[in-house]
Amino acid sequence: SRLKHPHILRLYRYFHEDSLAYLVLEYAPHGSLQKLLSDQAQGYFEEAKAASFVLQIVSAVQYLHARHVMHRDIKPENLLLGTHEKIKVADFGLAIHAPPPNVKRRHFCGTPEYMSPEIIDDQEYSVEVDVWSVGIVAYELLVGHTPFRGEVQPILSYLSSM
Repeated sequence: SRLKHPHILRLYRYFHEDSLAYLVLEYAPHGSLQKLLSDQAQGYFEEAKAASFVLQIVSAVQYLHARHVMHRDIKPENLLLGTHEKIKVADFGLAIHAPPPNVKRRHFCGTPEYMSPEIIDDQEYSVEVDVWSVGIVAYELLVGHTPFRGEVQPILSYLSSM
């Protein structure tokens, strides 16, 4: 992989065999940030710990955007934990090469609780959608749930009726 950053899960190799693709990825021994969050007795992190995680995520997203990559699915399940609770952004299945600043995308993808209003409203968007998702993750780490919980099903129902 050309992406080499301390907070991005490394892709060492990939290969195809028959109709299957195989990825050889960096090992993240401590699971996902979602699992660590759910293991917290109070259901959220103290401010200092949440801030440490958010700074690591921001560092990775800034690196991606500087290389014109939009992740489009930043969420705790896709944030893995390496040694010493080092965040590793993972799951680049929805990632794309970001268009130039004056060109926007228009494709519905991601996880509803973390999607920006532009994606939900089927509007054009760019790298800012990742920034929105980081904000949702920050809120969740501090409060224990996403800010719009319970509002996802009406959004999905509305979108499926279009």
